[in-house]
Amino acid sequence: MDNEIHNFKRKVHAIPIPEDKLDTAITKTISTSRKKNRKLYYLIATAATLMIILFSSAFVSPVMAKILSQVPLIGSVLSYFDTGLEHASNEGFVTKIGETYVSQDIPVTITEVYYDDFRLVVGYTIPNVDDLGVFEALDTEVKLGIDNQTVTSMSSHSTLKGDQVIGTIETTATLPNSFALDVSFSEIFHTKGDWNFRIPVTKNTNTLAYEVGKTKEANNYKFEVFSIQLGPSGTKIHMELDMPLGDDTAYDFLVYNHYGNRLESIDYTKKIIPLLKFDKQVLKMNALFEPLQDNLITIVPVIDEKGTIIELEELAIEVDLSTIKGQEVSNKIMGFGLREDKVDKKTYFMDYMVEEVASEMGLQLGEYFKAELPIFNLDLAMDFQKEQEINNQTVVNPIVIIEKKSGEKGYVVYKTEDGVNHIFQVQLKDENWIIEDSFTLQGKMIGDLEMSYNKE
Repeated sequence: MDNEIHNFKRKVHAIPIPEDKLDTAITKTISTSRKKNRKLYYLIATAATLMIILFSSAFVSPVMAKILSQVPLIGSVLSYFDTGLEHASNEGFVTKIGETYVSQDIPVTITEVYYDDFRLVVGYTIPNVDDLGVFEALDTEVKLGIDNQTVTSMSSHSTLKGDQVIGTIETTATLPNSFALDVSFSEIFHTKGDWNFRIPVTKNTNTLAYEVGKTKEANNYKFEVFSIQLGPSGTKIHMELDMPLGDDTAYDFLVYNHYGNRLESIDYTKKIIPLLKFDKQVLKMNALFEPLQDNLITIVPVIDEKGTIIELEELAIEVDLSTIKGQEVSNKIMGFGLREDKVDKKTYFMDYMVEEVASEMGLQLGEYFKAELPIFNLDLAMDFQKEQEINNQTVVNPIVIIEKKSGEKGYVVYKTEDGVNHIFQVQLKDENWIIEDSFTLQGKMIGDLEMSYNKE
């Protein structure tokens, strides 16, 4: 037992960091074969109506004709963003929409929708009509709603693909099984407007939950897999890792199928809970990986040591799902992820943090736009991802604000529970973003923000 943790780590082997891990930061209604004939009829009727409307508009306005000529043919936007959505699309679970709305001479097309027990995702495209740069082209304001209630915990991801902006709007909030979804864009390309869509949505319920309850222990560490859920768009795993109190190692988890192929990580939430009474801390994690194509799965805790992933093989857990009876997923959460006429907590915290920093630094926020970490080059974005994992107190995730005028300088900001705003000044040089300076500013503590949010 001498120098246990050193010997423990030395026994495992190292493999390179997967670049696709970054996809988890960068930052989904269902059709079945029985509905294909009815759906085909509906699409033909819709397309005919749309053609009449579009040709009529084009005849009246030459400008509109030019704009509509740039509306793309409907493709699978969702498939572009992760393997889970690609699989769901290939299996016919994604609902094609193909609805276009024009405001301020800018057409927006909702391409498709997917909704299951893991997430709701909407795909969209916008022609880059003025050949804008990446920063301006990706600057959009959008929200989701159900019966005049705002969907909480929403995120939006977009990229330039050729002369099109393609993107997704996603939420993991708990929602009803079926509803009419409102998608509303309020600003595109720095232009205010109203792009409003109402889309019927029904959940894909082809998800099975498996109660696993397997544990592995080695030295002062215990790894437990509680449950695994299999759905068309992914494999969701609920797990925990017990470790000595004060361990600041950045832990993660890799998943392998029966053939030894690693499943791509799509998204995750994790939190470290200190248990002072037991002199330990617990890393709780819910992670979504690409869909599993067989019954065998192996989950391995890993650590990151200076750019090298080290697998903790003594803690690896193998699960044969063919030996466990899968159950339908039941929603035990009371209420839905909706809030009437009120911004969700995540957005409230983010906006407050950005405004707080801007006020302290004398920045005019109208001269900046918000973005996400993937706007940077891979290395810099990975650095901030590691920073976030190492700092267990991170509450408000990193937000990038880029100067609109130059598009070449800005700041990255995140807040920890003690209210400290961590600020990094970044600059674009030789087509690469670099950190030029970093500092902190004391702001409102998370507890006080919670109180302010609840009052509002």
